[in-house]
Amino acid sequence: MDEQRRPGPGITKVRHPHPVATRVVSLVRAGDGLWATLFDRADVVSEGAAEQEGPSLVYRGTTSIILRWGAMQQGADEPSSWACEERTRAVAMDPHLRLRAVRVAQREAQSRAPGMLGTTRMDLFVRSEEKELRIDVDVDAVVEAGVARMGGGA
Repeated sequence: MDEQRRPGPGITKVRHPHPVATRVVSLVRAGDGLWATLFDRADVVSEGAAEQEGPSLVYRGTTSIILRWGAMQQGADEPSSWACEERTRAVAMDPHLRLRAVRVAQREAQSRAPGMLGTTRMDLFVRSEEKELRIDVDVDAVVEAGVARMGGGA
């Protein structure tokens, strides 16, 4: 009687996962002065709207924050491609810069939502273009029922 083997790995013993998982993360700390200036002078473009999803009203939108290198100093040289890559990496890896971008997106979303935003999920994407750094923040948030915005007319 010929035994036919099935393709793929054979049966193995199940191993229990370790109770503690370790992860190594690289973080960057960028100087605040330059970035504060860039964020203060940034072009911010947002779009989004609230839609009914089942029993909840959900706001979905995107905020694009465009940091222009020329906004640092009048007449300053444009950074090299290496410097642009370093700055892109800084925004992607510095939790303080990411938080700054997320706060801008949160304010933009709140100004467009028909009520106060509750549980919010944001995804941040960073890319370097020729003379600028673009940060796109996608926002998904539940609009709290019965809670009006401050300053909103009712």
